[in-house]
Amino acid sequence: MKLSGSKARIIGVEPTGAPKMFESRKAGHAVSMSSPKTIATGLAPPFAGKITFEHVQAFVDDLVLVTDEEIIRAVKMLAKSGLIVEPSGAASFAAVLSGKLGDLSGKKVVCVASGSNYTAGDLAKL
Repeated sequence: MKLSGSKARIIGVEPTGAPKMFESRKAGHAVSMSSPKTIATGLAPPFAGKITFEHVQAFVDDLVLVTDEEIIRAVKMLAKSGLIVEPSGAASFAAVLSGKLGDLSGKKVVCVASGSNYTAGDLAKL
């Protein structure tokens, strides 16, 4: 059941080095993960929360994984457009850029690009 009867597809995105929700869906319950490794630290808690898992099950149509390299590419492209976005906040755009969502021609796509915990100095390190 979608919120407000929306027909929009909701796609969650996680880094390959911290796929807790992805693995939780496969297991059918929220799982923990030891030592997640990703540049997207905001997407790398050690476990998927039980309530969050229930919401994902109810409202998210699919989950895709992106690599750190794909995330870095997205961060750099957004920066060239004038948007400084931390790696976690660029994951959805990374999924679009890498083709993980299939053919999006003619479709309306919304990516949440967020995160003010990143500076121009952090960006320069990429």
